[in-house]
Amino acid sequence: MNQSEHPLTDTRAEARKTALRRAEQLRAKAYQYIYARGSRGATADEVAARLGESVLSIRPRITELFKKARIIFDSSRRRPNHSGRSARVLVSAQYKLPDGSAGGKKEGAGRERPRRDSGPSKISPLAGGGGY
Repeated sequence: MNQSEHPLTDTRAEARKTALRRAEQLRAKAYQYIYARGSRGATADEVAARLGESVLSIRPRITELFKKARIIFDSSRRRPNHSGRSARVLVSAQYKLPDGSAGGKKEGAGRERPRRDSGPSKISPLAGGGGY
């Protein structure tokens, strides 16, 4: 029996569409939160906590934004995550300076504006999978 003859093909296709939509929504929400944090950025755990999602749902979306879309970058700073381990602080690409560091004020020093006008409303989240 090939896949097109399988009795659950239509439900599998619908489940796939649903999963892809959900991933796209989580990517967009994760990016919006990281963008809103300015040069302070956020760890994957911080994003997950803020969105009320499992870090297991958020980490792959962060990876997609980091590796595929390249709209966030590693600030070279680290903060402890939920388990106490060191986690990279990710920052929206609008805050990346020519030397590769995060622009703006020091952590916790208030909110600053991005260097370019291309905020979260102008991104097109990636479709498809990803992960580690």
